[in-house]
Amino acid sequence: MLNQGATAAAYVPDNVSNAELEHAYSAILQTNDRINLRVEKNGVINAINISPEGTKIYGTKLHITADTYIDNAIIKNSMIESIDAGKITAGTINAAHINVINLNANNITTGTIKGSNLSINLNTGNVEFQAGRIHSSDNAIDININNKYISVADKDNRVFISGGEIQMIQPTLFSSQSTPYVRISNAQAGASWGGATFWGRDYFVVTNGANDGNIFTSPMGEEKFAGISGGHSTSGWQVTKIGGAERGVLISGGREFTDGIGLSPYIRVGDPGHAGTGLHGSNISMQASYIYLKSTHSTSHGANAYLAPDGALVPSNSAAKYKTDIVRSFETGMGDKLLEVPVAHWKDKEEVLSKTLNPSAKNPETYFGMIADDLDDAGLNELVEYDDKGAVRGIQYDRVALALIPLIRNYRDRITVLENKIKQTKEV
Repeated sequence: MLNQGATAAAYVPDNVSNAELEHAYSAILQTNDRINLRVEKNGVINAINISPEGTKIYGTKLHITADTYIDNAIIKNSMIESIDAGKITAGTINAAHINVINLNANNITTGTIKGSNLSINLNTGNVEFQAGRIHSSDNAIDININNKYISVADKDNRVFISGGEIQMIQPTLFSSQSTPYVRISNAQAGASWGGATFWGRDYFVVTNGANDGNIFTSPMGEEKFAGISGGHSTSGWQVTKIGGAERGVLISGGREFTDGIGLSPYIRVGDPGHAGTGLHGSNISMQASYIYLKSTHSTSHGANAYLAPDGALVPSNSAAKYKTDIVRSFETGMGDKLLEVPVAHWKDKEEVLSKTLNPSAKNPETYFGMIADDLDDAGLNELVEYDDKGAVRGIQYDRVALALIPLIRNYRDRITVLENKIKQTKEV
């Protein structure tokens, strides 16, 4: 061992020529605080310097064959040909300083992928955008975060969702329109914030797949359309149509009234009242506490309609072509019986009850006429109206006077005979 401050001479093997000595050199330098091992050949220097500050290795290549342990190591600006990622078990890899090629996404199983405008939480499934756009190459599917809309399009139409409204617009447009084909929103729906408006620019139809034809009023025939339609078509303004196909339409609403059962007033058009049974109707029926028919027009024609006990309203016709088994006569029997039937004065029970329940209601009126039961008792059945169970219901007043015509005719003839006799007596 050399003493402190000593220098060891270089060892030169016997087989090294003088020429090689000119280009190769090695030395070991040892001082009290430093050891330096140095080899130089053709200007290339490899050295190991050991000092209290640390150990430095200089050279072009470093080949380590033994197991190597590095405590608190730093490998800076290195080139590592192959590294097993399974050996990286702790610490932080800063993606800002590396480029990763061919990363297998199946190996990303937890945590949050986060950027300045996008955050994907793999644990909760939450995806949050601050900006950006998701769309197909032809923009048929388009989710625009910046402009805040979602749209899907085909060659004829784009369904556009933006600003709390759904619109159907031209397929080449990417913004809300003031006059779209269709608008669904709560705008223009009155004062209620919870309202809804289904708006069609020119024409609207609400129907089902089995009854979506014949949306206009012509051609007529058995109805095939079910739904509601109206607006301005390519041929001009159309009436608003409500159709119920062959099954009919029910319009119902209002306060409950009692007619055997409690129900609201209704109008049935072609509806027999047996939904789901397959039965079809050809009647129009209405039921309510009262039915009002108001018109600004009037006429001097005689009454020509009849309201049957079941509520049917039918024309009342008198021509012979509507009748059969006609027997004409001038018999006075009905007139004689009619003269024996008393007339009557009365008040309607409903008006009396209304006044009893509500003292401020108008006083009941006094009516004059005849009592149907009296005519029935007199055997004048043809002047009495009965319900479908045979109970007395009313009087056919239009026929009461007719029953007196044969009797009046008989009196006229008798008076004529008497007048002729008186005249002949005066002449004699």
